[in-house]
Amino acid sequence: MCGISGFFSLSSSFSPEKFSSANIVAKYRGPDDFGYVSFDADLQATEHVDESLTDMDQPGKVLGAFGFRRLAIIDLSQAGHQPMPDADKRYWIVFNGEVYNYIEIRTELEELGHRFRSSSDTEVVLTAYKQWGAKCQDKFNGMWAFSILDTVKRELFCSRDRFGIKPFYYFLSDKVFLFASEIKQVLAMMDHTPTLNNHIVFDFLAYGNRAHSSNTFHESIIELRGGECLTLSLEDRDNITAKKEQWWDLQPSSYSGSEQQATEQFLELLSDSVKLRLRSDVPVGTALSGGLDSNGLVALIDQINGDKRQDVFTVYSDDKNTNELEVAKETIKRFNSISHIAEFGTHGIEALEKITYHHDHPLNDAGALGGWMLQSLIKDTGITVNLSGQGADELMGGYSPPPHVDYYLDALQSGKLIHAHKALYYGFKNSGLSLLNTSLRFGRELGRNLSDTAAYKVLLNKNQDFLHRGFTREHEQGSRLMQHLDEISAMKNLTRKKRSAYTQLKVTRLPILLQNVDRDSMAHSLESRVPFLDYRLAEFLYSVPDSMLLKNGYTKHLFRQAVTEKLPKNIVWNKTKKGFATPKDRYLTTGTEYINDLLDQNRNHPILNIDNIKHTLKVPKANLNRVLWRSLCYLIWEGQQKKM
Repeated sequence: MCGISGFFSLSSSFSPEKFSSANIVAKYRGPDDFGYVSFDADLQATEHVDESLTDMDQPGKVLGAFGFRRLAIIDLSQAGHQPMPDADKRYWIVFNGEVYNYIEIRTELEELGHRFRSSSDTEVVLTAYKQWGAKCQDKFNGMWAFSILDTVKRELFCSRDRFGIKPFYYFLSDKVFLFASEIKQVLAMMDHTPTLNNHIVFDFLAYGNRAHSSNTFHESIIELRGGECLTLSLEDRDNITAKKEQWWDLQPSSYSGSEQQATEQFLELLSDSVKLRLRSDVPVGTALSGGLDSNGLVALIDQINGDKRQDVFTVYSDDKNTNELEVAKETIKRFNSISHIAEFGTHGIEALEKITYHHDHPLNDAGALGGWMLQSLIKDTGITVNLSGQGADELMGGYSPPPHVDYYLDALQSGKLIHAHKALYYGFKNSGLSLLNTSLRFGRELGRNLSDTAAYKVLLNKNQDFLHRGFTREHEQGSRLMQHLDEISAMKNLTRKKRSAYTQLKVTRLPILLQNVDRDSMAHSLESRVPFLDYRLAEFLYSVPDSMLLKNGYTKHLFRQAVTEKLPKNIVWNKTKKGFATPKDRYLTTGTEYINDLLDQNRNHPILNIDNIKHTLKVPKANLNRVLWRSLCYLIWEGQQKKM
């Protein structure tokens, strides 16, 4: 787990100061080691040992360079140092992430005649590329972002893992290619300040989404998406040519086994995913809430570990309506674990400035605060790696009640009226509302789900008063988010439930969550692993009938069945999804002076209607409105960008 950076230019001269600063600014991503290698016009390599690159004699002759920050997880010796060459120094790699099945791939490569100098997964990735080229990606099970330079073919190959767990940002023109793990690193290498991408700004402020495409808040900085690879040729000494491809995507398929067989297969796949993600040369712990996902992981790890105790980490809020600490404690007592528990402190709203700096973008909502505090707790214990439950909800319809609405519409469309009736009955059975209110609520959700964009149009109607009308008119029709949702709506070979899962995994929920997890963990020099995003498990869950995932009002039904003997019934069969509660209202009410100063400094903002925001903040309970939170976070981020 690391930070990577790269510079290749056919025109501008190389700046050791800029490149080293791009590497040093992300030192927290890899405090254990650093490395540099530069390449001249003939791609002959020179390694450098000074962190500020003062040992570079002739920067004017540099065509390209790799930079690296190391957080040592696998093979802690210097044999895992990067940038790493192959034995002949034809190929060079910078690699961020973990390929968990590297042992199995290494064995396969050794049988093909390859020999290894280290026990690192980095060398396995490099050797796999030498053997299979771009097809090596199909072999990997893990999370990664890497770039490999072939000095003979004069070709750069860049790859990102299937779901985009590890980040890869770049700037590309016909003369220059810059890449890095974080946007601030790319900015540090650029010779100009990119303009703001107002399309992304609009989608963020109006709809709450910022990670639905390859575009970022900066017009010319692009994100390589999950499952994409980029091949660049330096063969032409006058122009860089590039080809981007989607090397992996979730594809619909049909599962033909019984529900019992599916339950067994699910448990087998998840257990193997967890086993692979426990591979580490440093201590590994588990994030634990009161929910099914993390409790299921703790149960499986306990079974895998045998007599070995596992460290579990729990952060809780004092809100009695959402506090799941007692449930977490029940799991802690049940299994052989060492618990680490922390309550939300009384940090001032100024803490948002530090978090925003590390995230490189404005925060969507207060949920990011929970992830930040969790990683802080883990850091204090000395544990370097942790497992968490991201991806389970998106894959298994964990967000309720919309899954029931999707299932209802699919059942109606296919003429399965009994199934439709069950979906209506179970969808809000335990809502605690009257029959009339339940019917009205279901009808509202039904209306929002008739199209993938309907719910977002409702959001815009609620949020547009916080934006200047001219800005809304200019960008509403060209919304990148709406375009992506329309494209997914056209996938008629999928049920609504499968389309919803695809949307959440690729466009709306998961990309934002994964960005947050990476920034929160790496800011604390930690690695966070996500067992539910093992591609084998994801492809399997995408193939099973919706009725196996949503049954009798229970989402994640296969998962519940698989762990029903491993966990207490009140955890397995609990229908209430609380999520992690963060005291957003506390931050907003105790930070009144800070907020007012921030709004006053931006009273003539060209995008945000500051007068309406200030008025709404005075209304009781208005501080719970997410767009108010996003507006404040946007102003914090924007202020930081102006200082760069």
